[in-house]
Amino acid sequence: MNCEQARELLGPASDNELANESAAMVAGHISKCNQCQSEWEQILSVRAGIVDILAQQRPSDDFEKRIISALHNDQQASKVKYMTTFFIGAAATVLLVFLALTSPYFAGRTPLQVQSQRQGQRQEQGQGQNLAQGNSSESKDAIAAENLVASIGHHSSGPEDPSFVVDYVGKKDASDLAAKVGFAVQKIKLANYGLYGSDIVKTSNGKTLVRMCFNSSDGTSADCIDCYQAPTGLLALRKTSMRQIVLENGQVASIGKLGNQSALLLSSNGADVLYVSPLASEKLIKLVAPAT
Repeated sequence: MNCEQARELLGPASDNELANESAAMVAGHISKCNQCQSEWEQILSVRAGIVDILAQQRPSDDFEKRIISALHNDQQASKVKYMTTFFIGAAATVLLVFLALTSPYFAGRTPLQVQSQRQGQRQEQGQGQNLAQGNSSESKDAIAAENLVASIGHHSSGPEDPSFVVDYVGKKDASDLAAKVGFAVQKIKLANYGLYGSDIVKTSNGKTLVRMCFNSSDGTSADCIDCYQAPTGLLALRKTSMRQIVLENGQVASIGKLGNQSALLLSSNGADVLYVSPLASEKLIKLVAPAT
């Protein structure tokens, strides 16, 4: 997203009118662009000023009593009619503006932050459903990631599930794997981690996905990172409480725990990408989308 595109969306973003993906892209851009960040702060400042003005212009406590009293005075009937019409219209306008502007700022958060929090709350309420924001297009044949990782994960101790058949294909990169599985496997680059091996995983219902294992290339960590990839909508986290985050690169992802392992799920260019590792969640996030 360039500056011109971002500026066109700053207004809608401040009103919480953007879809999740667009809001994430705007947030990612303004975090890296000083000029757009300055314009965003000016918008927030203007809105905050309007809130302050509204707070100072509220009707007096005896406003209603004075209006009712005036209605009984025939000599002031025309004046009262004008005042009533004016103040009712003004009150309605104030109320609409007040509701539109105040809620994010009384909590000390920007609209983009509030939107992210609300999405996380909806995820927590969706028990028994797919809680990964990056996988909103989950298909009816989606694979339960919890079962997949518990059965074949490198750091899992659960019994193997015969519905998953693992075929080790060697140290194959994304392009080699894509040619074998027929969907767009995303190229993965993790700082100080190198590709150790790749697997093609087939399910009992005929679905295919891949797993790429990355090991620390500098010997600083003994914890590997498993990266599972499948066509968009095929991976689902149904029993895991996830929270939504916006990565440094602007992508919307979901982060949580699978047992004692960190799990991060996102969708990118036609593929669901699930990272699983014993690494702390914060470290996994930085590896997947490092700050620039």
